[in-house]
Amino acid sequence: MLAILLAANFGRKKNSDAKQRKIATEYVKLCGYEHGEIGRNHSQRVHNGNSEKLTLNEIAKQLGISKTNLTRALSIERNLTDSMKELLDTGVISKNLAADVIARLSSEEQ
Repeated sequence: MLAILLAANFGRKKNSDAKQRKIATEYVKLCGYEHGEIGRNHSQRVHNGNSEKLTLNEIAKQLGISKTNLTRALSIERNLTDSMKELLDTGVISKNLAADVIARLSSEEQ
């Protein structure tokens, strides 16, 4: 039920980018990615006895976004420090810079 609720509320205009990232991250977890893993060689857990596994493409389609935007949101939410997220959310840094460059840095480097 929570997955349905999250998917239904994803993309609402009144949601901030920060809220959208949190919704996407939680939805990915509910779809079987134990820690919201992205990329290859990550196993999905069996959810409620259901061995059907969704790909990130399928999850993105359910949320109505591209796989690229989904993986960027996951990378930002999982890897950016709170201060970097604040800079992103206030428009000081771009989403591309945050996901493609800053998210790869350690917390100390950020």
